[in-house]
This record gives sequence, structure tokens and C-alpha cells, in this order.
Amino acid sequence: MNESEWLAWRVARTALEFLRGKVSERKCRLLTCAYCRRRMHPNPDLNRRVWTAVEASEQYAERCVGTAACPDAFRSFYPEPDESGAEMVILHDIFGNPFRPTALDPAWRTPTVTALATAAYEDRHLPAGMLDADRLAVLADALEEAGCDNADILDHCRDGGPHVRGCWVVDLLLGKR
Repeated sequence: MNESEWLAWRVARTALEFLRGKVSERKCRLLTCAYCRRRMHPNPDLNRRVWTAVEASEQYAERCVGTAACPDAFRSFYPEPDESGAEMVILHDIFGNPFRPTALDPAWRTPTVTALATAAYEDRHLPAGMLDADRLAVLADALEEAGCDNADILDHCRDGGPHVRGCWVVDLLLGKR
């Protein structure tokens, strides 16, 4: 797979095959949780146990380290790909562009930027689990004030989402893998 294919790809399963062995278990678990949230009934009272399991999985993901073989687990758990491309948007939110790794200038990690990134991560819209797009736009402003001129980072924060736990920019700012 090359960068053009990655950016144009519409089926998440194929992209996951490409990521095999290159991404953390945490990111794979958060991707699976985001996909589950996307497909579940929006009323948590109708399937409380499933929502509780997804929330527990997200909490577990925060303690995961290492490289994952998660595409195999993902395929067995989630066998039907979404051909609409909506899942690929979430996959891009979590993994970014693997053909353009982004380095973080430590000077950009000001107390304000860190506080905004932490708040964006922790104060999600539930039950969908989405990060607040307005808060991410403010984060982009704070990054610019801190000297960030990286278009990939700033554009991602301002693109309107959807953004989920594991968003590559927020993770980069918080030092998460």
C-alpha cells in the first residue's frame, strides 16, 4: 500500500492488514471500541451491558502497551466491513497517515495545550464517545500560539471530525501510543 492508496482507501479491513504489526494494541482496541460505538443503538438503556463492555474495553486499552496483532482479532470480532468509508475516517483519525509520521516539537506542549488535549480526551460526547470538535479547534489555536506550524496537525484538529479516543493528534500531544 502506498500513501495515495491509504488516503483513498474505503475499506478499513484492508487498511488494518497494512497496519499489522506496526501499531499498538491500545490503538487497535480503541479503534474497535469506536467502531462498536458507531454501530450500536444510540440509547445505552437498550443495551446497557454492551455499552458497559465497550467502556471497560476503552479503560483497558489505556493500560495496553506493545505492538498488536489486533487486525486478526479485529477481523474475527468485526467481520463485515463498512463500504461507506465511515470506518476509514475513524481509522484515519486514530492512525493518521503512516506515510507521514509527525514529530512533535516539545515547545508546542505548553500547559495550555496539554490541558486542552487532556480535556478533549476525557470530556467526550457520550454515548457516541466522540471528542468535541469545537474543543479541538481551540486546541489548534493554542498550538499555533505555541509556535506549531504543522499543517497536518492543525488541519486535523480543525477538520470537524469525527474524532474519537485514540485521535492521533491528541495522543501525540499527550505522549500516548
